[in-house]
Amino acid sequence: MIKQDQALKLFKAYCQEYHRRQRTEGRWELEIAELDAGQAILAAPATVQIAVIRAALAQPVQSLSGQSAYARFVLLSRLVKRHLPYTIEDIRSLLSTMRVIIRSYIPTLALLRSLASSLAEPSILEACRTELVALQKAVFALDASADQRKLLKLLDDILNGQQPNSIPILADEWGRLAMAMIEAMPSEQRTSWLALLQHCGKANGTVPTKTWYTKMQTLREALGTEIFSELAISWFHTLRQSRDTRLDEENSTLLKGLAWCCADLEQTALADALGDTAIEGYHKISGLGPRAPKVARACIYALSQMPSLYGAAS
Repeated sequence: MIKQDQALKLFKAYCQEYHRRQRTEGRWELEIAELDAGQAILAAPATVQIAVIRAALAQPVQSLSGQSAYARFVLLSRLVKRHLPYTIEDIRSLLSTMRVIIRSYIPTLALLRSLASSLAEPSILEACRTELVALQKAVFALDASADQRKLLKLLDDILNGQQPNSIPILADEWGRLAMAMIEAMPSEQRTSWLALLQHCGKANGTVPTKTWYTKMQTLREALGTEIFSELAISWFHTLRQSRDTRLDEENSTLLKGLAWCCADLEQTALADALGDTAIEGYHKISGLGPRAPKVARACIYALSQMPSLYGAAS
């Protein structure tokens, strides 16, 4: 408690000095080391610096003026570059606070990166997984932007144990529905499905290469053809549930690969789903053009390659 009180006093002294120097010197941007309070924070023990970060983030939005919010951003941006010894309790608290103030003016991406090295430890990751998932959902709810995509990518990497094979699903309207479906899957099924989706995200070119197709068949067999078909049909259906927005480019690539996965299967329901998805992909949005032409072309290709008359019928 003493540490938190000290941290809050340091933060308030820093903001007050920042404002005073702005007024007297007519400068908006100041270096932390130029301020006596800033130097005190930088010279404080690492545990106190962490407490300052927590205290700064915990300040009610309504209590911060525009100048205070900017001063906080500058301070946090500097502190999170340091390799600080965050405890599990620190990390859980910071993640929870970030979720609540996700729309505030804070260096969210830099702060999350500063926690990533600690979260690479499996026991710490598991202890903080609930807060990470809650933060991920809050980021999903933000308007689509480059910063939002970077945040989602980093959260995916952290939640997946920071392996390089995170799933390339971005948070457009379709992506949010897709992620909800992944979360609802049984764990064993989810693992095989995600492995296949990762491969689908590498669907480059106009038609699949032999190498891509061979690996896809192996991944699909691990999932099981019947389960794959059920999942593919439901995923194609989600595109028709999100009709008024254009599909993100990376999500288009993933669905394109998923369509390619269907090309050698003899199933009427799958062919029907591909036909409906092709129509939906060419559906025009006013001022934007077709929703997902890349996906539509992939569906038509898959239908053309289907054995028997399933594809032709659709």
